[in-house]
Amino acid sequence: MPIYKTVAIFPHCTRQLRGEIESREQPRERMYGLLELGNLDNVEIHFSDSRFKGLYGKFVSFCRKHGFNPIDLNTAIEIARADLVVLKDDFSFSASLVAKLTNTPMVCYDSLFPLPKNSIKKYLIRICIRWSDKIITYSKHQAKKYSLFAGVPIEKFEAIEFVLDNEFYKTTNPKIPTRPYVLSIGRDTGRDFETLARACALIDLNLKLVTLPYLVKDSISNSANIEIYQNISYSKLFELYSGSTAIVVPLKEGLDYASGIRAILEAITLNRPVIVSETDYVKANIKASSVIKFVKPENVSDLAEKLKSGFPNIKKSDFIYLQDDYISNVKKITDIILSSIK
Repeated sequence: MPIYKTVAIFPHCTRQLRGEIESREQPRERMYGLLELGNLDNVEIHFSDSRFKGLYGKFVSFCRKHGFNPIDLNTAIEIARADLVVLKDDFSFSASLVAKLTNTPMVCYDSLFPLPKNSIKKYLIRICIRWSDKIITYSKHQAKKYSLFAGVPIEKFEAIEFVLDNEFYKTTNPKIPTRPYVLSIGRDTGRDFETLARACALIDLNLKLVTLPYLVKDSISNSANIEIYQNISYSKLFELYSGSTAIVVPLKEGLDYASGIRAILEAITLNRPVIVSETDYVKANIKASSVIKFVKPENVSDLAEKLKSGFPNIKKSDFIYLQDDYISNVKKITDIILSSIK
């Protein structure tokens, strides 16, 4: 049986995350099936944690603003020696170029974000799509859109379902906080925390955010009824979920990628009701129910009304989300990746 040397490139170093998954401090879906890929008998996987340092790091930041996403020499050598490359998140022209020159198959995973306005970035993304062997996405709509944009067959794209590691998530009995609050979690630029903050202020409702500082404006972070958390443990996150009256996933108008899907699934798994902006992706993949309400994107009055009306008379039996089994879903992912080997 041949052993396929596979290089996985994430936007960040994964060593600590992999250790936390092994010790069950983090759920397995945080590595998107690639740990399970490495456990197969015919796969030897290496997670490329080599990065530019010092002054080179500043140069890389400049390059990323213009869409190049450069890789260092060690990563380039790893790609050249591999049988397969899996690139997670943003496209990288330099990684794609090395793979193309060395005839190494490349799978791009969850790389489809809103198209940039910068014409150079658009051009480089189009090249990366054409040079890739397979692109895994969570949205069929995105796959069609990018297929047309890059002028490539739709068969190059594989749309899969986002699935949680259910064994990790523990259902908890909701706590009764001293003062009711809603919780919102998100670390991508598709979140619309400003609309959420204004809606909460309108009805004098406490809000707790789990996010990154650069996504929060000063007017929000200085508000008396808003608490902001970052880099918290899952035990603390479960505590915040449990004490909340609802989970709010505020999304910007026009999003067509899977922004918010993790927060929605986590909330339902942990028995908390959800209010979510009705983007194209949400409409195509999430159904409204007694525990999921849709709101118009970037609409303060609609969100304030939904928050005020709440979720009266919901029962634990209402929280049912029939997702694929985690292991079955991971097998789909590994089969897609391995099918790209020439």
